[in-house]
Amino acid sequence: MKTIDRYLLARYFYIFAVFFTAAMGLFIVADGFTNLDDFQHRAGDGGTRALLASMGQHYLYQSSRIFSLAGPTLAVMSAMSVLALTLRFGEIHPLLAAGVPLYRVTLPLIGGVIAVNVLLTINEELIIPRIAPHLQTKHGDSGSDAQGFEPTYDVTTLIWISGAELFADQGTIRGAKFLVPNPLLSEKTFISAAEAVYQPEQRGRPAGWLLKQAEPRFDQLRVMPQGQEIVCSQPDPNDVFIRSSMTFDQLYNRSTGYRYLSTKDLIWRIRNPSASTSTHRAHVLHLHERLTRPLLTLVGLFLVIPLVARREKLSLITNVAMCMASVASIYGASQALLLIGQTGWIEPAACAWLPLIGGGSLGAWLSPLART
Repeated sequence: MKTIDRYLLARYFYIFAVFFTAAMGLFIVADGFTNLDDFQHRAGDGGTRALLASMGQHYLYQSSRIFSLAGPTLAVMSAMSVLALTLRFGEIHPLLAAGVPLYRVTLPLIGGVIAVNVLLTINEELIIPRIAPHLQTKHGDSGSDAQGFEPTYDVTTLIWISGAELFADQGTIRGAKFLVPNPLLSEKTFISAAEAVYQPEQRGRPAGWLLKQAEPRFDQLRVMPQGQEIVCSQPDPNDVFIRSSMTFDQLYNRSTGYRYLSTKDLIWRIRNPSASTSTHRAHVLHLHERLTRPLLTLVGLFLVIPLVARREKLSLITNVAMCMASVASIYGASQALLLIGQTGWIEPAACAWLPLIGGGSLGAWLSPLART
């Protein structure tokens, strides 16, 4: 790396950190004051220290989610700011006069955007799935607090799953009730349990729920041939295992819970659908959105370079304004297509990849406008 490369890369990460800190600060101020009563209720009589500790823990977890949501946009904005400052102070002119191509000068910005995408991938694949219970709690609650949930229908096994409360961090249901239909048992039966624990698929064992202290017990059930692979006995005669791909994150916040899954778990969920068609479509759409996001971020950068460092003698403010308008239009079109994809009017995969195709074509068309 040359000295100018290290200089531009350091400036890029500095501006990105400033932007993220500002975005996180605005979120904490707006969200914290709006939900201050919930935090105070959680702190109880602990005073200011307990209140600040509760808020600090909550927003520490939320910072990972904010980074995942705002990271791609901030990555492009940081590159635009670095390029604009370099032009504003005339630091790029000697390099261009020496015959260095503009895209070689901006190579550190490309490296910075790729580095941010690597951090986003690590955050989305390793960090968010582990702290998902904390991200889905209400203000003032922790991941170990009980959460209420609505009864959910497993479309693969035709079983209704309900219960008194859900503990997302443990993957358990307290006061569980599973309504098993007639094709699986001799008659429609409620199987109650003090606790139901979700067990993921591993080593050939199917995924499902282990009902502890089940009532009625397995030896009291008349399992039909169709239900022998769904309702299974356990070494403990008081326990019953019910095969199901309906995980605990689909029971609580099921409209957004899939966003906190790793890509591996998301693909497994798509291959083993247990929810409605609209939910399955949302899973497919989110998977393709993850795949296209790093490429779309790079496309945004290649829109920034020719629009900010234009060959025409326009003011820098005009160039930045046109650049922001173009990037915002691509971003707006991508969000609109994602909404359309959830309705089923267009295939989810097409809705995720069309903005990338359109933005890449626009970036290639604008590339001759860059300074030389």
